Amino acid sequence: MSRSRQLSPLPDDLPQAVRTLLGELRLLKDRSGYDLRALAMKTHASRSSWGRWLSGETWIPREAVVNMAELCAGDSGHLNALWQRAEDERRARQFADPPDPAGPLDAAGPPHPAGPPHPADHATNGHATNGHATNGEATNGDPASAARPAGTAGPGAHEPPVHPGGPRPARSRRGRTIFVGTLLGCAIAAGAAGLVIGLSLRTTPAEPIQPSAKWLTREEILARVRTWHPHTDLRIPYSQSRFYQGYRTDGSGYASMAVGLPTPGPNSPDLASGQYTRRIAPTELLPGDLVINPTGDAGTRQVAVFDRWADAAHTRYWVYQQRRGYGTDHLVLAYALDAPSPYHAYRPLNIHEIGTLTPPEVTP
Repeated sequence: MSRSRQLSPLPDDLPQAVRTLLGELRLLKDRSGYDLRALAMKTHASRSSWGRWLSGETWIPREAVVNMAELCAGDSGHLNALWQRAEDERRARQFADPPDPAGPLDAAGPPHPAGPPHPADHATNGHATNGHATNGEATNGDPASAARPAGTAGPGAHEPPVHPGGPRPARSRRGRTIFVGTLLGCAIAAGAAGLVIGLSLRTTPAEPIQPSAKWLTREEILARVRTWHPHTDLRIPYSQSRFYQGYRTDGSGYASMAVGLPTPGPNSPDLASGQYTRRIAPTELLPGDLVINPTGDAGTRQVAVFDRWADAAHTRYWVYQQRRGYGTDHLVLAYALDAPSPYHAYRPLNIHEIGTLTPPEVTP
């Protein structure tokens, strides 16, 4: 990979937690000004390894995440927590798709078990002469000799010995058929048991995580944001590396909890990417919609849950937000929501609009 080559886009089938981690690491790399060659020179990993890790081609080890946080002045606690969450989700997906326990069947069939031949496998083990049996052989005075097909050994004839690779009598072939059938039956039973066990232990969907299938009304979203006790002594402190109810206690984690997205919650760029929300005009804002600034790094991006307008001119608005240095808050923001402002209005894709909550009267 050359110095000027850009990282490949992340694969579409990455688990959401892995995508969030790699997105944070790529932003950290860009902010630090280091290219892949510089990362390789300052760490023990090669440039190609960094390229594969940050492009999602191979899984990045925890040590590389820690080294990158130290080298690029990142939040090591936050990145370590993201790595652990991504590792858990990645392993859960692998465990949810177990390989076939029976494995592929050998095209040549199962080998014959070793052991002494069955008496029926060796009807003749020597020469039959003058009507006398050798080693228990049937003579032409024995009714069994009449059952032999024409052309088989008779008096004075020599019968070829049975070789391991040669043809076997009918009874041996019948025994082999029973053996193969039994083996296949066991393999099918084992495969079915493995499938049942795999399904019972499934912990995450095998498909990439998509917006929550749980539909929420706007009233439910506002009820959820209040469970973190905004603007009270019981509020949840702000942190990018701590979790509450499974969600990060930062702005995007709080908003993800409010709209019912998977834990620990996508970051701000992912929330605004179209996977979970769609952009709307500021005049369309309703309670439960989001105000997002997805630009910059983890120290400048913001997400807030819209509550209501604070003035008739629609220049100030009440929001619920996990605020830096404070925690869960209910406050008024005045960021412009039109271009060229980085703040824009977004509508969660899983909002259930039946009985839509209308904006309340403007309150100061």
